[in-house]
Amino acid sequence: DEVNEADPNSPWRGDIWSFSIPPKTAYLPDPIDGAEFVDLDATLNWTPGFGAKLHTVYLGDSFQDVNNATGGSPRGVATYTPASPLEAEKVYYWRVDEFDISETHKGDIWAFTTPGAVGNPQPANGDVGVQILTTLGWTPADTAASSDLYFGADADAVKNATAASPEYAGNKALGSESHDPGKLVLGADYHWRVDAVYADKTVKGLLWSFTTAAFIAVDDFEAYNDIDPPDPNSNRVFDKWIDGFGTTTNGALVGNELPQGRI
Repeated sequence: DEVNEADPNSPWRGDIWSFSIPPKTAYLPDPIDGAEFVDLDATLNWTPGFGAKLHTVYLGDSFQDVNNATGGSPRGVATYTPASPLEAEKVYYWRVDEFDISETHKGDIWAFTTPGAVGNPQPANGDVGVQILTTLGWTPADTAASSDLYFGADADAVKNATAASPEYAGNKALGSESHDPGKLVLGADYHWRVDAVYADKTVKGLLWSFTTAAFIAVDDFEAYNDIDPPDPNSNRVFDKWIDGFGTTTNGALVGNELPQGRI
């Protein structure tokens, strides 16, 4: 605030400024967390944590293995290219630990899929304004026998759910990759997961989320026009909302009568 005791308008309140300090852990991964169908020859990148001098990368197809891994080889650059190409139809997890001379800061677990894995969620991951009457859909893994679906309002519960959990929505056979969750709540967050089921194993899928609309769209009135039939583009409101139109005995008239000519 600016102060001038000689001015009766003093003090003058200043603007509110803000700033942020980067974390000591790695952040802004590329591929982003939850990325789908990443190229098999991809190079992993990230923004180093504040003050980081060395980076240790852990990569694998098991969340637990990557989360518990230790003893990796540190590197001096914030980029990593796997020694061999990634495999198709996989869910990969990766973690970057940052060393800033005094201590090591364990990184978050990020995940991505490669081509052929479960993907293409509908609604899209992170979608907002989803209607409360919606149907979930996805593309199954290329060689999977079926899909296991999990759905709920608690992200952690869905992420960690098993077939014995209330979030389990059932097994979906190939060609039946859809689910009606029923009427959802307005303005609410929902989370879901699709696991790929193979003859010898089940591969846990990524966690997807969406937010429902805060209101119900009754009708899109902007789509109506004044074009008269039989024009195929005719979309008159009083042809859609029937209230006496075409009934000559009740005295009601909705909209305008058909014109006899044009001026």
